[in-house]
Amino acid sequence: MRLDGKVTIDRLRDVIQDAHLNLLVGAGTPSAYFGLLKDVETVLTEIEASTVITEEKQLARASVVAYFFRTVVGPNLELLEGSDGESVVSSYEDLLGMLYRILLRRRSSLLNKQLNIFTTNVDVTFELALERSRLEHNDGFTGKLEPVFDLANFGSLRFKQSPYYENISEIPTMNLHKLHGSVNWSASDETSEIGFDRNLEAVITAAAKLETATADLIEVKGDDLETKRVLDAVAGKVPSAAVADFLAAYDKLAIVNPTKQKFETTVLNETYYEQIRVFSNSLEKQNSVLLVHGFSFRDEHLKKIVLRAARSNPTLEVIVFCYDQASETAIRIELPEHDVKNGNITFVTPPVGEDKKPVYLLDVDELVKRWLAPLVPAPEPRPDRVVDVNIKVDGAEHVKD
Repeated sequence: MRLDGKVTIDRLRDVIQDAHLNLLVGAGTPSAYFGLLKDVETVLTEIEASTVITEEKQLARASVVAYFFRTVVGPNLELLEGSDGESVVSSYEDLLGMLYRILLRRRSSLLNKQLNIFTTNVDVTFELALERSRLEHNDGFTGKLEPVFDLANFGSLRFKQSPYYENISEIPTMNLHKLHGSVNWSASDETSEIGFDRNLEAVITAAAKLETATADLIEVKGDDLETKRVLDAVAGKVPSAAVADFLAAYDKLAIVNPTKQKFETTVLNETYYEQIRVFSNSLEKQNSVLLVHGFSFRDEHLKKIVLRAARSNPTLEVIVFCYDQASETAIRIELPEHDVKNGNITFVTPPVGEDKKPVYLLDVDELVKRWLAPLVPAPEPRPDRVVDVNIKVDGAEHVKD
């Protein structure tokens, strides 16, 4: 069933019932806890392409990377310890729980009960929410003591069997694809494998190096981040040994760097493109739906994949949930209407009240409450009491409950 440019609860329910379900999540979704990237990627790319001397370029890069680390990477330590960020994890639990119920109650018996979650975020919020919810999921890793990432794991299905009658039913499964790597990954070209950094040791090391180097870095703020301002601030300065140590520790993180030149290791490069291929293939399947939240489409590679799939696959539905009117305007610039001939990219945006302000802001909690929860049928009401009725049939007395 086509949306034809407008989304309602009933039409969304019909689309999801018979579609391969995919979710794309960007930095805007957990932004209540983690900061947004702002123009970090553009500035780092321009710094690398600049003609300033090597020492100044190194100090400029370290200062911007330090801002990115404090905003996006470092807060995972407090999140993992449970000392902060409970609200964002709880919101993710609600999101995943509702999507699980949607999968569980779909009427189609021909489709696998799987949800592909694609995210460019490197934080561990999804992992924590999945663990706490005890939902079946694949994160790509196999093994207990020394888990290793293998893309083949995403092809597995989960079933449960009744202990008495041996009935078998499929268990809804979440496939978590971390497109830009993760702070709990470790990468090495020597082993050609992605490992699992359970305690975020690489983050802890980089955080300690950053603390030592902070006094030697220039101050970078996200709201006024621009290349000229950064390069002017480092002019004539030489980075200290502490700055070099921080960069070396940061570069060991198994994450996609926020630059156009994204990769520090070959194995991370290969893993990235393998997952991008899975993302592309998922959108090419007949009758697929991509729900998007918190993603700005400023990532050129992913944007091209979505636009290409929307043009080549008329059965694909892309539904973009926008935080507010300004967000919709910005995303529409990235996804111009003339590039989508099939008209299968639809926007859901909070309405504006008489005061010209949004009636609500479409964060992850509002997404669950206003759009996902109504898709799940309410449970049948239970009787508040039971009445016994005596009925006589052919002279015999029967008791009916």
